[in-house]
Amino acid sequence: MKSRKILITGGSGLIGTHLSKRLLAEGADVISLARNHPFQAHGEIQIEGDVRDTGLLEEVFTRHKPTDLVHLAAQPIVGNALSDTESTFDINIRGTWLLLEAARRYGKLRSIIVASSDKAYGQHQKQPYQEDFELKAQYPYDLSKQATEQLALSYFHTHALPVTITRCGNTFGAYDLNFSRIIPGTIASCLKNQDIIIRSSGLLQRCYIYATDVADAYLQLLTAPQNRVHGQAFNIGNPTAISVLDMVKFIQSAIPESRARVIIKNQNFGEITYQSLDCRKIAKVLGWEPKTPLHQALVETINWYQEHGIYHRDTNDYDQ
Repeated sequence: MKSRKILITGGSGLIGTHLSKRLLAEGADVISLARNHPFQAHGEIQIEGDVRDTGLLEEVFTRHKPTDLVHLAAQPIVGNALSDTESTFDINIRGTWLLLEAARRYGKLRSIIVASSDKAYGQHQKQPYQEDFELKAQYPYDLSKQATEQLALSYFHTHALPVTITRCGNTFGAYDLNFSRIIPGTIASCLKNQDIIIRSSGLLQRCYIYATDVADAYLQLLTAPQNRVHGQAFNIGNPTAISVLDMVKFIQSAIPESRARVIIKNQNFGEITYQSLDCRKIAKVLGWEPKTPLHQALVETINWYQEHGIYHRDTNDYDQ
């Protein structure tokens, strides 16, 4: 990676921060484009801006001359997409289109990894989801990610852009400041001894994956032979789904001193009931598989929030 210069959009987010630190440790140059950068990464070039700013995109490509692009910038919260669909579509779909256009004009990228989501699959009876399943998203966030990857693959087929798609499960870990998500939100409530309010029934089941394992998958995709990954989609997660309530119980057991209570609102709408991911394809092609046991990942995540003391937020109404 020492000869590579990686442009990461959404570089200050959960996956972006973990990936930036991993790439820097591997000797790559990293350019992080994001609206703000709450965390510092030694050696990282940090640019504040929006992927919908075409002038900024042109300047970034012309001035910094990246060799690779990882597109993570998005409106990532399912609940927000329900309440503000227009903004979600504008950021996730139009933002991706403008970035791909800038990449096409630049014309010098070795690889482009575009983050979709397991939500792009929509609801299927057969589990776990495989990459050749039909994409049949219905709800706003899910549809925005389906459109994101279909746009990217269109540029692969039409303009030969070196695109690879990732479909990650629910990613968690240090550096996540979206406390509307179930894991950071529950951790914050437990540490503050506040009620854990679950908007849904608590029975929604998801595939959860630790951010360090996701960063490792991205690194392997960046270094893979181009003919093995371009024009393809890869699941990144695990085949075991866990309910929201079970995840809350895991976190409570890791913070036994907490007196937080669980309150279930049972008000969810517009969300998929059950999802898990078949990751045999990325295991076969790249040899990747998640390495961190769930309990260890949760303990490490909890320790990070405790050490940094940044869990003092008002919200405890979780996205799931």
